[in-house]
Amino acid sequence: MDRRKQDNPTVSVIIPAYNAAAFIAQTIESVLAQTYKNIEVIAVDDGSTDNTRQVTAQYKSVRYIYKKNGGPASARNTGIETSKGDYLAFLDADDIWEREKISRQIDCFKNNPALGLVYTAVNVIDEQGNFVRPKFSGNLSGRAFNGLFRKNHLTASAVMIKKSCLVDAGKFDEDLEIISVEDYDLWLRVTALYEIACVNEPLTKYRLLDNSVSKNIARSYLGELKVIKKNFAMFQDSYPEIKPTMNKRLGHLFFEFGYDYFYSNNVADARIRLWQSIQHDPLGIQAWKYWGLSWLGAGTVKKLKDVKRGLRGEGIL
Repeated sequence: MDRRKQDNPTVSVIIPAYNAAAFIAQTIESVLAQTYKNIEVIAVDDGSTDNTRQVTAQYKSVRYIYKKNGGPASARNTGIETSKGDYLAFLDADDIWEREKISRQIDCFKNNPALGLVYTAVNVIDEQGNFVRPKFSGNLSGRAFNGLFRKNHLTASAVMIKKSCLVDAGKFDEDLEIISVEDYDLWLRVTALYEIACVNEPLTKYRLLDNSVSKNIARSYLGELKVIKKNFAMFQDSYPEIKPTMNKRLGHLFFEFGYDYFYSNNVADARIRLWQSIQHDPLGIQAWKYWGLSWLGAGTVKKLKDVKRGLRGEGIL
């Protein structure tokens, strides 16, 4: 192999976009500002009805591809199929990178040729770009399948993959039932086969939008349930240690499902999901607690939450 190519491999940046005109310029500019310059930028317009095309057209170095709407997995796969890079970096059309992001990940790959995936820590920002909070990254490294199976800490826009890994792991699953967690499904398949590493610096900014796919409670959790069951069936023989933890994993999933419903004042659905959590993990104390509270009714629950918030504001809790 050409030594120059080894030292300066091409990184294909794939940006799936759907009605992304409001933010995609900031996203693209954060890529073009990278200190690492051997990149190709591919924006895949997934059937937008706004002026995403016109905004993207301002950037002559960006390869623009329009396709019929099929979801983010379909858009990312289209980008993968046309990419020329040795590495693939995914960036949602409303997220942003710090200038050193790609460079730090490439350095990580160079230092450990066994790696298949490198991700960074993440900061959450609001629609105006203001810092909200850090997003826990888990700091997973090495053969991390077991840790990732217990909980997904990876954000799609923070991940870079060695393209050759997809020969064995496959591409994104385009099943629309897992539309908000198709990335988790691929990370599991990659970590089952390859080592990974974390650049534990917040080099990725994840934008939290009021209308984001990830805020659809039922779709997100039911999609994750399908991903967990799918990968359990695929890898339980290779990773037998996940077998005794499967019920606890499902218990945790249904607890989070119910907890989100509870704090959106949908106590009826919260009660159903919390009971499912208890059935899988009867020792889950928090599930029992919130399941009991759910019987108080939505009005009472809201009053209790308002009181709790007030006490916190006064520094009592």
